[in-house]
Amino acid sequence: MQHRARFRMASVASVVLCLGGCATDAGAPPNTASTAPAPAVSSMPASPVTDRLEDCMGGAGWDVSRSWSGGIESAEIPSEQLEAYNTSLEVCSESSGWSRMGQVTDEQKRELYEQEVANHACLIEFGIESADPPTRETYLATYQTAEQYYSFQPGFDSLDQASMQEAVATCPPPTWFMNISGFDR
Repeated sequence: MQHRARFRMASVASVVLCLGGCATDAGAPPNTASTAPAPAVSSMPASPVTDRLEDCMGGAGWDVSRSWSGGIESAEIPSEQLEAYNTSLEVCSESSGWSRMGQVTDEQKRELYEQEVANHACLIEFGIESADPPTRETYLATYQTAEQYYSFQPGFDSLDQASMQEAVATCPPPTWFMNISGFDR
């Protein structure tokens, strides 16, 4: 039996809890959608914290790459290696600053809000549906709740992989790449 190990920014609140993946039947074919060749990283939005996470995992011997939906992803991890992978991921999450992504300051939340507002305008200009941003106060009050505002919703829901990657390269979702003060060290 093999496990799919993924670590993504999309669920910030569960950064350290998302250490494992989904089990698949040993006889089932691999998920070909996730094993497609990754696009050139040079067109992927900058994310110093994710770069550090990827570098640390690579240094620990794991073949990982940055994900277009934030974070990193890896090839299939055999079940007997999953514990070691998760241990490396936990250590690298801490050393890279990734584990702090769910613990942003009020000033960092304000930065993210401003980026979400700018990203909303970018997505609209790009032709992708984006819900109107809430007030700053509402954004701050709902940060890391089920009501948190993300400029890419609902627009990304209907995009195919190539269109989503083009949209991400043009209008990077702020919470996926965390280009804010304190994560650029």
